[in-house]
Amino acid sequence: MFASADFSTLANGCISTTTQADGSYSFGQVDPGLYYVCEEQPSAWQQTHPDDSGYDCSGVEGGYGHDFEVTSGESVTGLDFGNDPDDVIISGLKFNDVNRNSANDAEPGLQGWLIHLTGKDIGGNDVVMQTVTDVDGNFSFTVEAGQYIICESVVSGWEQTYPTSGATCVAYGSGLGHPVEPEPGDEELDDLDFGNWQKPTGDDDDDDVAPEPEVLPFLGPSIGKRASVQAASLGDTVVWTVQVARPDGVNTLSDAIPAGLDLVSATADKGTVTINGTVVTVDISAVPVGEVVTLTLQTVVNQSADTGELCNTALAGTLSAEACVDVFPLLLPPLGGRPVEPFAWGWAALAAGALGAGSWYMLRKRRLA
Repeated sequence: MFASADFSTLANGCISTTTQADGSYSFGQVDPGLYYVCEEQPSAWQQTHPDDSGYDCSGVEGGYGHDFEVTSGESVTGLDFGNDPDDVIISGLKFNDVNRNSANDAEPGLQGWLIHLTGKDIGGNDVVMQTVTDVDGNFSFTVEAGQYIICESVVSGWEQTYPTSGATCVAYGSGLGHPVEPEPGDEELDDLDFGNWQKPTGDDDDDDVAPEPEVLPFLGPSIGKRASVQAASLGDTVVWTVQVARPDGVNTLSDAIPAGLDLVSATADKGTVTINGTVVTVDISAVPVGEVVTLTLQTVVNQSADTGELCNTALAGTLSAEACVDVFPLLLPPLGGRPVEPFAWGWAALAAGALGAGSWYMLRKRRLA
């Protein structure tokens, strides 16, 4: 910080000081008179206070400062300065490690995977951000200097092959992640890549991944939806997961529960959920544009469900996503005029002699209540 006893040059009666650990500064006692105070403009920082209504320090150190008058016995306070560090771009690539060698050998990128950034910026503020990889597998975040961890959400059926060391991802994402500490003056930190290998069909060893994948196969990527099962019958639970990267100007995400399903619960990781009859709405107006919102709906198939395909659609502005399950009948028709008990219809059919010679039947024993 510099103070001068006139408004011309620093050489004329200039004194200087530096800020303390808490950011405060003081020049001690000065003679009565007219003064201005300016700050030395640090590289990679933008001045945010005072604004252009302050004293023009362009002929001194740049930016703006404070001009004031000191009278005998007076203390002058409140001559504050504010600065914000330039943003840093953090980027990487999500690639399909086809040969499982933990290296990117010009292999194809993976689209639609969820990438997380968490940590604290240089001001000590908590930062939580998400994005999805683009059609080429690229992703990026724009942040202030700080300390962060970059993680991915590993999808069931895939194995993380890169990085092979780093931070353990728990609260956000899974597997290993990249710890990064961008400093003021850094423009971009890149090559924070993730590699994944798709397990062969039938390999159910998913101990190293989250049992419920957080990522949907976005085609946009803007909105996606999936059901927890492919087929269901009366009394079965179906969980619907909707994810949307909030579009600009869209403030709600909605889902109408169709006839044939009873809604058990509706939760969202961001925004406020309201339920009006069969319509679930999430207010996402406070969610930053491009940030991913996940809505989870737990439903149960009820007696009004027709046999065949049962579909459910989510809407976010002009975007929509649909997922379906096949509903099949559970009970056999009554045999010989006697109703079959729901718990034991398979065994009741056997006792009634329903099986003929050379016939194949699928018997299913299931308790409904």
